[in-house]
Amino acid sequence: MSARPLIPLLLLAALLAAVLLAIRGAIGAYRPAAMTEVALGGEDAAAPPAGDSLRILSWNIGFASMSAEADFFADGGRGLRAPSRAMVERNVAAIGELLRFEAPDIVLAQELAGASWLTHGVDVLGDLRTRLKEYRLAFAPTVEVAPLPAIGGLTVGSGTLGRVAVAGATRHQLPSKPLPLGVTLQHFNALETRLPISGRAKEWVIFEVHLAAFDDGSLRRKQLERVLWLMEREFAAGNHVIAGGDWNLRLAATDFPYTTAEKAKFWVRDFPADLTPAGWRWAVDATVPTCRTLERPYRPGVNYTCVIDGFLVSPNVEVASVETIDLAFTHSDHNPVRLAVRAK
Repeated sequence: MSARPLIPLLLLAALLAAVLLAIRGAIGAYRPAAMTEVALGGEDAAAPPAGDSLRILSWNIGFASMSAEADFFADGGRGLRAPSRAMVERNVAAIGELLRFEAPDIVLAQELAGASWLTHGVDVLGDLRTRLKEYRLAFAPTVEVAPLPAIGGLTVGSGTLGRVAVAGATRHQLPSKPLPLGVTLQHFNALETRLPISGRAKEWVIFEVHLAAFDDGSLRRKQLERVLWLMEREFAAGNHVIAGGDWNLRLAATDFPYTTAEKAKFWVRDFPADLTPAGWRWAVDATVPTCRTLERPYRPGVNYTCVIDGFLVSPNVEVASVETIDLAFTHSDHNPVRLAVRAK
């Protein structure tokens, strides 16, 4: 056989190999350490120290893209991003408006994203920083992909914003699963923020969590074990400890109506009851769902909904109130949860 017909195949193979190497390099460029000090962004103005009482709001904002009109391929839908740039801009404006109206001491925001193909070029992270100028921001990337030709890069992660004095922030790496390429795309983490308490020697220590969603449950358990170890260590030191965010585990038994096929619930797991430390308390509102499935755009009574967002507090923290704000998933596939606590 003549070698001539092989030349196009060899060129195609070489091109494919180059593309795979470029993707592997872009993904593999981000290799976070087990523990990293996080720089605080925002205006470096003197903020008052936190008091004995603290108000926190946690919200997975879904890149400002997973609003009621959206579905998502990973959940069994077809979409990869919001249908339009205008929708992302509308969502981020509404999210910023609600956060400014609520004005909590601390905001725990998951799935913040920089400008990318995913967000139609909207810098969701930068937009919220501009809208919340009075807050200092600690940001911990979960996904950090270097720019690729015609595609660009991708930055997604969790951010803790405080309008009270923040002593420091640390990103703690959690167990993560590598891709077949031998690199890790999602670097799960717990973001620790320390807040001095006026008149006290000990601190508020806040852990923001966003655990894995699409594993068989074993990865989430390993992540939980690490988070709980970090929390118990801080409590043993006398600090007042709170963990909040998107646990991707059911935190309460609920019976919200739905007609979604059971296969769309493939990711749903319950929080392992045996892992809650003795004397610690869950702060969860079981009357309003915090999350919905994304196999289709949202329709009340059709999509499966549950409670996977909430807070775990140490025994020296008193829960004054916890409430999920029912936004009917208008601007995200999660509803925000507000918490008020006091240090004992």
